[in-house]
Amino acid sequence: DSGGPRGLSQLTTLTQLMHRLNYDTRDDLTKRPCDFFDMIGGVGSGGFIAIILVILGLTAEEALDEFINLSTNVLDKPDVDAETRTVALKQYIDGLLERHEVDPNIRILDSSHRSTDCKLATLVSYKGHAGSTCVLRNYSVRKEQTPNLAIADALMATLATPPMFIPTQILKDAATFEYMGADWALSNPVEEIIAEAHDTLGAEQRVACLLSLGCGHSGVFAAPNGPQPVAWNEFLESLVTDSERKANGIDSRMGHLGFYYRFSVSNGLERTSKNRPGDIVTHTQAYLDDATVSRKMDACAESLRIRDGLSSLEQLRRFTFRIFIDGSSEDRIRADILRNVRSLGIEHSQKSFEDCLLFLSQPLPNGMWLLVYDNVDDPDLDLSSFLPRGYSCGAAITSRNGLLGELHPKGHLPLDI
Repeated sequence: DSGGPRGLSQLTTLTQLMHRLNYDTRDDLTKRPCDFFDMIGGVGSGGFIAIILVILGLTAEEALDEFINLSTNVLDKPDVDAETRTVALKQYIDGLLERHEVDPNIRILDSSHRSTDCKLATLVSYKGHAGSTCVLRNYSVRKEQTPNLAIADALMATLATPPMFIPTQILKDAATFEYMGADWALSNPVEEIIAEAHDTLGAEQRVACLLSLGCGHSGVFAAPNGPQPVAWNEFLESLVTDSERKANGIDSRMGHLGFYYRFSVSNGLERTSKNRPGDIVTHTQAYLDDATVSRKMDACAESLRIRDGLSSLEQLRRFTFRIFIDGSSEDRIRADILRNVRSLGIEHSQKSFEDCLLFLSQPLPNGMWLLVYDNVDDPDLDLSSFLPRGYSCGAAITSRNGLLGELHPKGHLPLDI
Protein backbone atom coordinates (compact mmCIF):
# COMPACT_ATOMS: atom_id res chain seq x y z
CA ASP A 1 0.00 0.00 0.00
CA SER A 2 0.91 3.66 -0.14
CA GLY A 3 1.63 5.29 3.18
CA GLY A 4 4.56 7.69 3.02
CA PRO A 5 6.85 7.42 6.06
CA ARG A 6 4.73 4.55 7.40
CA GLY A 7 6.26 2.36 4.74
CA LEU A 8 8.72 1.65 7.55
CA SER A 9 5.99 -0.48 9.10
CA GLN A 10 5.75 -2.58 5.94
CA LEU A 11 9.50 -3.14 5.80
CA THR A 12 9.65 -3.98 9.52
CA THR A 13 7.03 -6.67 8.89
CA LEU A 14 8.77 -7.93 5.77
CA THR A 15 12.11 -8.08 7.59
CA GLN A 16 10.67 -10.34 10.27
CA LEU A 17 8.99 -12.58 7.66
CA MET A 18 12.25 -12.92 5.72
CA HIS A 19 14.14 -13.70 8.92
CA ARG A 20 11.78 -16.61 9.64
CA LEU A 21 12.04 -17.86 6.05
CA ASN A 22 15.83 -17.74 6.03
CA TYR A 23 16.00 -19.35 9.45
CA ASP A 24 13.74 -22.21 8.34
CA THR A 25 15.63 -22.85 5.10
CA ARG A 26 18.96 -22.96 6.99
CA ASP A 27 20.83 -21.84 3.91
CA ASP A 28 24.17 -20.09 4.31
CA LEU A 29 23.14 -17.64 1.59
CA THR A 30 20.59 -15.07 2.78
CA LYS A 31 17.66 -15.06 0.40
CA ARG A 32 15.95 -11.82 -0.59
CA PRO A 33 12.25 -11.07 -1.17
CA CYS A 34 12.89 -11.21 -4.92
CA ASP A 35 14.12 -14.80 -4.46
CA PHE A 36 10.85 -15.93 -2.85
CA PHE A 37 8.21 -13.91 -4.73
CA ASP A 38 7.36 -14.19 -8.42
CA MET A 39 5.94 -10.67 -8.51
CA ILE A 40 6.25 -7.65 -6.20
CA GLY A 41 4.14 -4.54 -6.73
CA GLY A 42 3.00 -1.42 -4.97
CA VAL A 43 1.85 2.17 -5.19
CA GLY A 44 3.28 5.38 -3.72
CA SER A 45 5.87 4.56 -1.07
CA GLY A 46 4.89 0.92 -1.57
CA GLY A 47 5.87 1.24 -5.23
CA PHE A 48 9.21 2.76 -4.24
CA ILE A 49 9.82 -0.20 -1.91
CA ALA A 50 8.89 -2.64 -4.69
CA ILE A 51 11.47 -1.08 -7.02
CA ILE A 52 14.35 -1.29 -4.56
CA LEU A 53 13.42 -4.89 -3.69
CA VAL A 54 13.17 -6.01 -7.33
CA ILE A 55 15.31 -3.73 -9.50
CA LEU A 56 18.05 -3.19 -6.91
CA GLY A 57 17.60 -6.68 -5.44
CA LEU A 58 17.94 -5.49 -1.83
CA THR A 59 17.37 -7.65 1.21
CA ALA A 60 14.51 -6.63 3.48
CA GLU A 61 17.01 -5.33 6.06
CA GLU A 62 18.85 -3.25 3.46
CA ALA A 63 15.56 -1.81 2.24
CA LEU A 64 14.54 -0.97 5.82
CA ASP A 65 17.81 0.89 6.43
CA GLU A 66 17.41 2.82 3.17
CA PHE A 67 13.81 3.75 3.94
CA ILE A 68 14.74 5.06 7.40
CA ASN A 69 17.29 7.25 5.64
CA LEU A 70 14.66 8.38 3.12
CA SER A 71 12.10 9.18 5.82
CA THR A 72 14.54 11.13 7.97
CA ASN A 73 16.13 13.19 5.20
CA VAL A 74 13.28 13.65 2.74
CA LEU A 75 9.75 12.54 3.67
CA ASP A 76 9.76 13.95 7.21
CA LYS A 77 11.80 17.06 6.50
CA PRO A 78 9.85 19.89 8.20
CA ASP A 79 8.88 23.27 6.72
CA VAL A 80 10.04 22.47 3.19
CA ASP A 81 8.27 23.44 -0.05
CA ALA A 82 7.60 20.93 -2.83
CA GLU A 83 10.49 22.08 -5.04
CA THR A 84 13.05 21.81 -2.23
CA ARG A 85 11.75 18.42 -1.12
CA THR A 86 11.89 17.14 -4.72
CA VAL A 87 15.52 18.22 -5.00
CA ALA A 88 16.27 16.41 -1.72
CA LEU A 89 14.56 13.27 -3.07
CA LYS A 90 16.66 13.36 -6.23
CA GLN A 91 19.83 13.71 -4.18
CA TYR A 92 18.80 10.79 -1.99
CA ILE A 93 18.03 8.58 -5.01
CA ASP A 94 21.39 9.44 -6.62
CA GLY A 95 23.11 8.40 -3.39
CA LEU A 96 21.00 5.23 -3.10
CA LEU A 97 21.96 4.06 -6.58
CA GLU A 98 25.61 4.93 -6.01
CA ARG A 99 25.69 2.99 -2.72
CA HIS A 100 24.38 -0.10 -4.45
CA GLU A 101 26.46 0.38 -7.61
CA VAL A 102 23.53 0.84 -9.95
CA ASP A 103 23.77 2.99 -13.06
CA PRO A 104 20.92 5.55 -12.69
CA ASN A 105 20.48 5.63 -16.47
CA ILE A 106 19.76 1.90 -16.79
CA ARG A 107 16.11 1.45 -17.68
CA ILE A 108 13.76 -0.76 -15.73
CA LEU A 109 13.20 -3.10 -18.69
CA ASP A 110 16.97 -3.75 -18.86
CA SER A 111 17.64 -4.43 -15.17
CA SER A 112 16.34 -7.94 -14.42
CA HIS A 113 19.80 -9.43 -13.73
CA ARG A 114 19.71 -8.34 -10.08
CA SER A 115 16.38 -9.91 -9.16
CA THR A 116 16.51 -13.21 -11.05
CA ASP A 117 12.96 -13.92 -12.28
CA CYS A 118 10.98 -11.64 -9.95
CA LYS A 119 8.64 -9.31 -11.80
CA LEU A 120 7.97 -5.70 -10.83
CA ALA A 121 4.57 -4.01 -11.19
CA THR A 122 4.38 -0.56 -9.61
CA LEU A 123 1.67 1.95 -10.37
CA VAL A 124 2.03 5.67 -11.10
CA SER A 125 -0.27 8.34 -12.55
CA TYR A 126 -0.02 10.93 -15.29
CA LYS A 127 -0.30 14.52 -14.12
CA GLY A 128 -2.69 15.27 -16.98
CA HIS A 129 -4.92 12.31 -16.06
CA ALA A 130 -4.38 11.89 -12.33
CA GLY A 131 -7.41 9.64 -11.82
CA SER A 132 -5.89 6.89 -13.94
CA THR A 133 -2.84 4.70 -13.36
CA CYS A 134 -0.15 3.19 -15.54
CA VAL A 135 2.12 0.29 -14.64
CA LEU A 136 5.92 0.44 -14.57
CA ARG A 137 7.28 -3.06 -15.28
CA ASN A 138 10.62 -4.81 -15.71
CA TYR A 139 9.06 -7.00 -18.42
CA SER A 140 7.06 -6.45 -21.61
CA VAL A 141 3.37 -7.24 -22.13
CA ARG A 142 1.35 -7.66 -25.28
CA LYS A 143 -1.60 -5.43 -24.39
CA GLU A 144 0.38 -2.17 -24.12
CA GLN A 145 3.79 -0.63 -24.39
CA THR A 146 5.35 -0.31 -20.95
CA PRO A 147 6.94 3.07 -20.10
CA ASN A 148 10.65 2.23 -20.01
CA LEU A 149 11.87 4.83 -17.51
CA ALA A 150 15.38 5.10 -16.20
CA ILE A 151 15.65 3.59 -12.71
CA ALA A 152 16.23 7.01 -11.13
CA ASP A 153 13.15 8.46 -12.87
CA ALA A 154 10.99 5.47 -11.90
CA LEU A 155 11.96 5.91 -8.23
CA MET A 156 11.19 9.63 -8.44
CA ALA A 157 7.81 9.07 -10.11
CA THR A 158 6.50 6.66 -7.47
CA LEU A 159 6.94 9.25 -4.68
CA ALA A 160 6.23 12.43 -6.64
CA THR A 161 2.77 12.99 -5.18
CA PRO A 162 1.65 16.63 -4.83
CA PRO A 163 1.60 18.69 -2.71
CA MET A 164 4.71 17.19 -1.06
CA PHE A 165 6.58 16.85 -4.36
CA ILE A 166 6.37 18.21 -7.88
CA PRO A 167 5.62 15.71 -10.69
CA THR A 168 8.51 13.99 -12.44
CA GLN A 169 9.13 15.28 -15.95
CA ILE A 170 10.43 12.84 -18.57
CA LEU A 171 11.56 14.08 -21.99
CA LYS A 172 10.93 11.61 -24.81
CA ASP A 173 11.05 12.31 -28.55
CA ALA A 174 10.86 16.10 -27.96
CA ALA A 175 7.71 15.62 -25.85
CA THR A 176 7.50 16.03 -22.08
CA PHE A 177 5.60 13.50 -19.98
CA GLU A 178 4.80 14.26 -16.34
CA TYR A 179 4.41 11.35 -13.91
CA MET A 180 3.30 11.46 -10.28
CA GLY A 181 2.61 9.02 -7.50
CA ALA A 182 -0.73 7.22 -7.79
CA ASP A 183 -1.66 7.64 -4.10
CA TRP A 184 -4.69 9.78 -4.93
CA ALA A 185 -6.07 7.32 -7.46
CA LEU A 186 -5.27 4.07 -5.65
CA SER A 187 -3.94 3.30 -2.19
CA ASN A 188 -4.36 -0.50 -2.08
CA PRO A 189 -3.24 -2.22 -5.32
CA VAL A 190 -4.02 -5.88 -4.50
CA GLU A 191 -6.66 -6.34 -7.20
CA GLU A 192 -4.52 -4.58 -9.81
CA ILE A 193 -1.54 -6.79 -8.97
CA ILE A 194 -3.71 -9.93 -9.25
CA ALA A 195 -4.84 -8.78 -12.71
CA GLU A 196 -1.24 -8.08 -13.70
CA ALA A 197 -0.12 -11.51 -12.49
CA HIS A 198 -3.01 -13.17 -14.37
CA ASP A 199 -2.00 -11.53 -17.65
CA THR A 200 1.74 -12.08 -17.15
CA LEU A 201 2.25 -15.36 -15.31
CA GLY A 202 -0.69 -17.14 -16.93
CA ALA A 203 -4.31 -17.90 -16.06
CA GLU A 204 -3.56 -21.43 -14.84
CA GLN A 205 -0.67 -20.42 -12.60
CA ARG A 206 -1.55 -21.45 -9.06
CA VAL A 207 -1.14 -19.08 -6.12
CA ALA A 208 0.74 -20.27 -3.04
CA CYS A 209 0.93 -16.93 -1.24
CA LEU A 210 -0.62 -13.50 -1.71
CA LEU A 211 0.98 -11.10 0.76
CA SER A 212 -0.52 -7.64 1.37
CA LEU A 213 1.40 -5.15 3.52
CA GLY A 214 -0.49 -2.16 4.91
CA CYS A 215 0.78 0.95 6.68
CA GLY A 216 -1.47 0.73 9.72
CA HIS A 217 -5.09 1.52 10.48
CA SER A 218 -5.85 5.22 10.45
CA GLY A 219 -8.53 5.11 13.12
CA VAL A 220 -11.89 6.89 12.91
CA PHE A 221 -12.25 9.83 10.53
CA ALA A 222 -14.20 12.66 12.18
CA ALA A 223 -15.31 15.54 9.98
CA PRO A 224 -13.99 18.96 11.10
CA ASN A 225 -16.40 21.16 13.03
CA GLY A 226 -15.52 24.44 11.35
CA PRO A 227 -14.98 25.63 7.77
CA GLN A 228 -11.16 25.73 8.00
CA PRO A 229 -9.79 24.68 4.56
CA VAL A 230 -6.64 23.10 6.02
CA ALA A 231 -8.63 20.84 8.35
CA TRP A 232 -10.99 19.79 5.57
CA ASN A 233 -8.11 19.13 3.18
CA GLU A 234 -6.50 16.83 5.73
CA PHE A 235 -9.83 15.10 6.36
CA LEU A 236 -10.47 14.49 2.64
CA GLU A 237 -6.90 13.31 2.10
CA SER A 238 -7.34 10.76 4.90
CA LEU A 239 -10.54 9.45 3.30
CA VAL A 240 -9.04 9.18 -0.17
CA THR A 241 -5.79 7.52 0.86
CA ASP A 242 -7.24 5.11 3.44
CA SER A 243 -6.49 1.60 2.22
CA GLU A 244 -7.97 -0.34 5.13
CA ARG A 245 -11.61 -0.23 3.99
CA LYS A 246 -10.62 -1.86 0.71
CA ALA A 247 -8.40 -4.29 2.62
CA ASN A 248 -11.36 -5.32 4.77
CA GLY A 249 -13.40 -6.09 1.68
CA ILE A 250 -10.58 -8.11 0.15
CA ASP A 251 -10.05 -10.00 3.40
CA SER A 252 -13.73 -10.95 3.56
CA ARG A 253 -13.42 -12.44 0.07
CA MET A 254 -9.97 -14.04 0.27
CA GLY A 255 -9.06 -14.37 3.94
CA HIS A 256 -10.47 -17.89 4.15
CA LEU A 257 -8.66 -19.21 1.07
CA GLY A 258 -5.49 -20.21 2.89
CA PHE A 259 -2.99 -18.16 0.87
CA TYR A 260 -3.98 -14.50 1.43
CA TYR A 261 -2.11 -12.80 4.27
CA ARG A 262 -2.65 -9.18 5.26
CA PHE A 263 -0.41 -7.46 7.82
CA SER A 264 -1.19 -3.92 8.97
CA VAL A 265 -0.71 -2.49 12.46
CA SER A 266 -4.14 -2.46 14.09
CA ASN A 267 -3.64 0.53 16.37
CA GLY A 268 -1.03 3.00 17.53
CA LEU A 269 0.37 4.35 14.26
CA GLU A 270 -2.46 6.88 13.97
CA ARG A 271 -1.16 8.47 17.18
CA THR A 272 2.53 8.61 16.28
CA SER A 273 3.72 12.20 16.29
CA LYS A 274 5.34 13.38 13.05
CA ASN A 275 5.79 9.78 11.86
CA ARG A 276 9.06 9.37 13.75
CA PRO A 277 10.86 6.22 12.52
CA GLY A 278 11.49 4.91 16.04
CA ASP A 279 7.80 5.17 16.95
CA ILE A 280 6.68 3.46 13.74
CA VAL A 281 9.09 0.55 14.20
CA THR A 282 8.18 0.20 17.91
CA HIS A 283 4.42 0.07 17.27
CA THR A 284 4.93 -2.37 14.41
CA GLN A 285 7.08 -4.66 16.53
CA ALA A 286 4.45 -4.66 19.28
CA TYR A 287 1.83 -5.66 16.67
CA LEU A 288 4.06 -8.47 15.34
CA ASP A 289 4.64 -9.77 18.88
CA ASP A 290 0.92 -10.53 19.24
CA ALA A 291 0.42 -14.30 19.34
CA THR A 292 -2.32 -14.30 16.67
CA VAL A 293 -0.25 -12.17 14.29
CA SER A 294 2.82 -14.32 14.91
CA ARG A 295 0.90 -17.49 14.02
CA LYS A 296 -0.35 -15.86 10.83
CA MET A 297 3.21 -14.91 9.92
CA ASP A 298 4.34 -18.51 10.51
CA ALA A 299 1.57 -19.69 8.19
CA CYS A 300 2.64 -17.15 5.57
CA ALA A 301 6.27 -18.28 5.80
CA GLU A 302 5.17 -21.91 5.45
CA SER A 303 3.14 -21.06 2.33
CA LEU A 304 6.17 -19.38 0.76
CA ARG A 305 8.47 -22.24 1.70
CA ILE A 306 6.25 -25.08 0.45
CA ARG A 307 4.80 -23.16 -2.55
CA ASP A 308 1.78 -25.42 -2.89
CA GLY A 309 -0.66 -23.42 -5.04
CA LEU A 310 -4.28 -23.64 -3.94
CA SER A 311 -6.23 -21.54 -6.47
CA SER A 312 -5.38 -20.50 -10.01
CA LEU A 313 -5.13 -16.88 -11.08
CA GLU A 314 -8.04 -17.55 -13.43
CA GLN A 315 -10.20 -18.51 -10.47
CA LEU A 316 -9.21 -15.34 -8.64
CA ARG A 317 -9.96 -13.20 -11.70
CA ARG A 318 -13.15 -14.95 -12.81
CA PHE A 319 -14.75 -14.59 -9.44
CA THR A 320 -13.55 -11.06 -8.87
CA PHE A 321 -15.36 -10.92 -5.55
CA ARG A 322 -16.02 -13.85 -3.23
CA ILE A 323 -18.34 -13.50 -0.29
CA PHE A 324 -18.70 -16.20 2.36
CA ILE A 325 -22.05 -16.10 4.15
CA ASP A 326 -23.08 -17.82 7.34
CA GLY A 327 -26.31 -19.50 6.22
CA SER A 328 -27.40 -20.79 9.63
CA SER A 329 -30.17 -18.19 10.00
CA GLU A 330 -31.88 -15.33 8.19
CA ASP A 331 -30.26 -12.79 10.52
CA ARG A 332 -26.77 -14.16 9.84
CA ILE A 333 -27.33 -14.12 6.08
CA ARG A 334 -28.54 -10.52 6.16
CA ALA A 335 -25.69 -9.42 8.40
CA ASP A 336 -22.97 -11.03 6.26
CA ILE A 337 -24.30 -9.67 2.97
CA LEU A 338 -24.66 -6.17 4.43
CA ARG A 339 -21.19 -6.26 5.99
CA ASN A 340 -19.46 -7.46 2.84
CA VAL A 341 -21.13 -5.07 0.42
CA ARG A 342 -20.81 -2.05 2.70
CA SER A 343 -17.08 -2.77 3.12
CA LEU A 344 -16.53 -2.23 -0.62
CA GLY A 345 -16.43 1.55 -0.28
CA ILE A 346 -18.01 4.70 1.06
CA GLU A 347 -20.52 4.76 -1.80
CA HIS A 348 -21.95 1.43 -0.53
CA SER A 349 -21.86 2.14 3.20
CA GLN A 350 -25.55 3.13 3.51
CA LYS A 351 -27.06 0.41 1.35
CA SER A 352 -30.04 -1.53 2.68
CA PHE A 353 -30.23 -5.31 2.40
CA GLU A 354 -32.45 -5.02 -0.68
CA ASP A 355 -30.00 -2.54 -2.21
CA CYS A 356 -27.18 -5.02 -1.60
CA LEU A 357 -29.01 -7.85 -3.40
CA LEU A 358 -29.73 -5.54 -6.32
CA PHE A 359 -26.07 -4.49 -6.42
CA LEU A 360 -24.90 -8.11 -6.43
CA SER A 361 -27.21 -8.87 -9.34
CA GLN A 362 -25.52 -6.27 -11.56
CA PRO A 363 -22.81 -7.39 -14.03
CA LEU A 364 -19.16 -6.53 -13.30
CA PRO A 365 -16.79 -5.13 -15.95
CA ASN A 366 -14.44 -8.09 -15.44
CA GLY A 367 -15.27 -11.38 -13.78
CA MET A 368 -18.28 -12.12 -11.62
CA TRP A 369 -19.39 -12.54 -8.03
CA LEU A 370 -19.23 -15.82 -6.14
CA LEU A 371 -21.43 -16.08 -3.05
CA VAL A 372 -20.93 -19.09 -0.79
CA TYR A 373 -23.85 -19.77 1.57
CA ASP A 374 -22.46 -22.09 4.21
CA ASN A 375 -24.41 -24.40 6.55
CA VAL A 376 -27.90 -23.59 5.28
CA ASP A 377 -29.45 -26.37 7.38
CA ASP A 378 -32.69 -24.82 8.67
CA PRO A 379 -35.57 -26.51 6.73
CA ASP A 380 -37.85 -23.53 7.46
CA LEU A 381 -35.47 -20.97 5.87
CA ASP A 382 -36.58 -19.78 2.44
CA LEU A 383 -33.16 -19.21 0.85
CA SER A 384 -34.54 -18.11 -2.51
CA SER A 385 -35.47 -14.71 -1.06
CA PHE A 386 -31.81 -14.15 -0.09
CA LEU A 387 -30.31 -14.87 -3.53
CA PRO A 388 -29.44 -12.14 -6.08
CA ARG A 389 -31.35 -12.35 -9.36
CA GLY A 390 -29.94 -12.65 -12.85
CA TYR A 391 -26.81 -14.33 -14.21
CA SER A 392 -24.07 -11.99 -12.98
CA CYS A 393 -23.46 -13.92 -9.80
CA GLY A 394 -22.50 -17.48 -8.96
CA ALA A 395 -23.82 -19.10 -5.78
CA ALA A 396 -22.56 -22.18 -3.94
CA ILE A 397 -24.67 -23.61 -1.11
CA THR A 398 -23.57 -26.13 1.51
CA SER A 399 -26.34 -27.80 3.50
CA ARG A 400 -27.45 -30.97 5.24
CA ASN A 401 -30.91 -30.28 3.83
CA GLY A 402 -31.04 -32.21 0.55
CA LEU A 403 -34.24 -30.44 -0.50
CA LEU A 404 -32.20 -27.33 -1.33
CA GLY A 405 -30.90 -29.22 -4.33
CA GLU A 406 -34.23 -28.49 -5.98
CA LEU A 407 -33.12 -24.86 -6.38
CA HIS A 408 -30.80 -26.07 -9.15
CA PRO A 409 -31.10 -29.83 -9.77
CA LYS A 410 -28.34 -29.89 -12.43
CA GLY A 411 -25.90 -28.26 -10.06
CA HIS A 412 -26.81 -30.39 -7.05
CA LEU A 413 -23.85 -32.44 -5.82
CA PRO A 414 -24.83 -34.90 -3.03
CA LEU A 415 -21.90 -35.84 -0.80
CA ASP A 416 -21.80 -39.11 1.10
CA ILE A 417 -19.76 -38.21 4.17
